Amino acid sequence: MDLATWQANTQRRLAQLAQQINEWAPSTLYGALASMSLLPLVTSADPHAALTGLVSGVGANLLAEQLSAWQARYPDPAPDDETEAQQALARQLTKAAQRDADLRTAIDQLLLQTAALQTVVEEAEEKRRSGLVETLNEQLSAVASALTLDLSATGGVTVVGGDQITATVHTAPGSTSGPILIGKDNRHIQTSQYIEKQEIHNPLPPSPALKGIDRYLKQLRVSCHALPLGALGGDEDTAEEISLDQVYIDLDTETRIPLTEAEQVARAKDNQLSKPGRDGAERPLTVLEAATQTRRLVLLGDPGGGKSTFVRQLVAWISAARLDQQAPPTGWPTDLLPLVMTLRDLTPHLAALDLAKMGEARRDQALVEVIRHQL
Repeated sequence: MDLATWQANTQRRLAQLAQQINEWAPSTLYGALASMSLLPLVTSADPHAALTGLVSGVGANLLAEQLSAWQARYPDPAPDDETEAQQALARQLTKAAQRDADLRTAIDQLLLQTAALQTVVEEAEEKRRSGLVETLNEQLSAVASALTLDLSATGGVTVVGGDQITATVHTAPGSTSGPILIGKDNRHIQTSQYIEKQEIHNPLPPSPALKGIDRYLKQLRVSCHALPLGALGGDEDTAEEISLDQVYIDLDTETRIPLTEAEQVARAKDNQLSKPGRDGAERPLTVLEAATQTRRLVLLGDPGGGKSTFVRQLVAWISAARLDQQAPPTGWPTDLLPLVMTLRDLTPHLAALDLAKMGEARRDQALVEVIRHQL
């Protein structure tokens, strides 16, 4: 794919995003802008080579890896699923950028080179531009981007920050050859706006808090997936690693629910039902389904029945989803932060508190301190 085709495709996608921006979650707008710049490369024979011309070498690698991971999950989305697939890429890029300063810098460079921020503001209705700039600035700050937007009284859009440029952008009046975007090393790129000036700025440092969350989730996932092979009669020093997700079996509750039509058809194919619509066809409600349906769940069962194993597997799934390593369980959001506590360890500390004599604020503080100590 040549640069002109990529630019034209990107501008078209950004203009469409500007018209449909209310359909996107504000927290994903940073990734949405990046995804509109990356999606034209899906049909490219070598996305990495195309990216190398616009962002640094390391950044090109990181962006190409993100695009490849998304394509593995959505190899060929149907037209009806295209918006969902695009929003999935936006969420993936936003979360990954929050954790990875190098990737965030690469996305900042990409947004500058494709004039993504300017385009989406200028393509929006004039009465909505001020509010859109405010929303975009909030989301740029939320992911620790080095970029900020400013909308002048005359309608000019100024992008400030990054290690590349500061750009004041207007629609080129009376232009016949098309406006110009000035990119890296003052290389001119044909686009739908032009750059009036440029300055050099240093990027913001990565957030220590986000790095800490990333380390916590990785360690939590590893600990939840670890299997005590020695206790199971195996060799703990074996080089072969076996994790919980490789041997986990879904846990059922005693609650029975009717089969859906699709499940009845599937069972009929397996010769488990005489015909798809047989009356009374049902199955056990799984523990995962029960947990999906309620915010609070008490799971009761005999020792060794799989309760703790289910919790460990669920926590591992949620951690992996937060790390963008896999999709979350059906019906679960991707932004949860799992916290694991053992009640038998918590009980003596709670028993030592005289909660009845505490005011509401002091009681809440005491409970938080106990939980924090256990974590």
